[in-house]
Amino acid sequence: MRQSGQVLRTPPEIDGIGPTRQWIIERVNYGRYDKPTKVVMLDDDLVFATRREDEPTKFRNSTPEDITILFSDIEHYLDNFAHVGVYYREGGNRDTAHTVVNTRLLRILAYRADVLRDRNIRFDRMELMEDFDVTLQLLEQGYPNVKINWIVHNQRSSNAPGGCSTYRTIEKQGEAANRLEQLHPQIRSCRRKTDKNCLEWQSEKDVRISWKNAIDSAPAIAVLDNGTEPGHAQEGPGATEAVE
Repeated sequence: MRQSGQVLRTPPEIDGIGPTRQWIIERVNYGRYDKPTKVVMLDDDLVFATRREDEPTKFRNSTPEDITILFSDIEHYLDNFAHVGVYYREGGNRDTAHTVVNTRLLRILAYRADVLRDRNIRFDRMELMEDFDVTLQLLEQGYPNVKINWIVHNQRSSNAPGGCSTYRTIEKQGEAANRLEQLHPQIRSCRRKTDKNCLEWQSEKDVRISWKNAIDSAPAIAVLDNGTEPGHAQEGPGATEAVE
């Protein structure tokens, strides 16, 4: 029988998504050096869709088996990549490749916690957009990422109650965009955009990010133990088991 995992509760002084993610990274399997330390963090309001085999630009509702295979894929790719994600439904019909590399990760964030700790890559140096900051830190230090694309995710609404919506404001978003631009030189400019999914926000300051420039700026490509050719994603279990 499979044993249930340990449940940890964040202490009262940990407040906000960035500090919570950093607290997780610091505590997951800390001190274990016999094998890679893998962790995946997910938003709590996700819905999933699986790419159809007969028409790859279209999707069907994901099954529990699909979700099980997805997590097997994530575990598989974390053997070779320091950060792994899953493609989002928005625009997912335009790219039907099984995986994509060196791009934005959103809502499902999987990491080699041992790499983040060893390289002092942290989630708590920015109040907002901390996931962008960590992705850029890893790319700039030569760690490619891979994003699973045979299954995609979405959420029912943006800025819904809970999470960073309790403290995110247009002003703070703008400050975070400016800070991100200062920390990462490949971010060329800030711009204003309308968020159609969040009507209570008339506009917010955003950034243009070249993820490819971030990895290209690295002094060298970092290869993990048992890693494959840098930037090359060997297909995981979903390559053969995800489709019906």
